[in-house]
Amino acid sequence: DDIVSNKAAWNVFFWLASLITLATGLNNTGFISWFGKLLANGLSGYSPVMVMVALIVVFYLLRYF
Repeated sequence: DDIVSNKAAWNVFFWLASLITLATGLNNTGFISWFGKLLANGLSGYSPVMVMVALIVVFYLLRYF
């Protein structure tokens, strides 16, 4: 009864399952490898520190704005 009534745990379980399913679908279609190659080609001429700073800035811009 405790397992069935724990709605927060079930909510997390279903969201995580959905996220994993979507990620698997993107991987199966080849999107992940295509996007990785696209980023690698676009960022290959820059220093690793500059690339890391740019990726962190993009992450925060997408996350909070």
